[in-house]
Amino acid sequence: MDEGRPPYLLVGGLVFTALSDPFLAQRYGSVAAAPVRLLHRSFLGVRARAGEQTVVLSTVLACPATLGYEGAGGLRDSPLVAFNGTPVDCLAQLASLVAACNEPSMRFDMEAGGKMIILDSAVARACTAGVMEDHGISATMSPDIAAAVERAQRAQHDAFDGGEQRPCRSGVAAEHCAGPAPILVPAAGEPGEGTDGKPPAASG
Repeated sequence: MDEGRPPYLLVGGLVFTALSDPFLAQRYGSVAAAPVRLLHRSFLGVRARAGEQTVVLSTVLACPATLGYEGAGGLRDSPLVAFNGTPVDCLAQLASLVAACNEPSMRFDMEAGGKMIILDSAVARACTAGVMEDHGISATMSPDIAAAVERAQRAQHDAFDGGEQRPCRSGVAAEHCAGPAPILVPAAGEPGEGTDGKPPAASG
């Protein structure tokens, strides 16, 4: 993990990150000022396995795939519950699920109000490069998330080579997920950076 660089995953124009106290402090001015629903998750959230994270929708960047979702519609910082019906445990797992998705649509089940975000898979993938160029984003995921996905892929490969075949609902086991990381003001080239060096506020 690079100090001061937030973990993130870009899917079309959706930017996901991991919930942490530093993220709450940066987003709301102080941890105490954060919404109760997020404080409850941060302090009292139960993690079944080491490495599990609460994945939240940080920002919605405008692009053809996110038309109608730009205002976030009350989904700002909402935890992500599932992707195409699969419960999400961490950012690395979500990255793996998105990469392996061969369905025509990507469905993100959000905790806020039981709402869903549905993107056309082909459109989301096609517009990602444009989103990265428009916002100066150098990669679709932060280095720590890419490393976690790679670790999981190596572990699965080794397990199959050794004759061990363990069913995995996600493609990335929680123990290979990056741990909760400091969510600080993004450095240049990171998603969500505004002209003042802070993430742009999403309405809703």
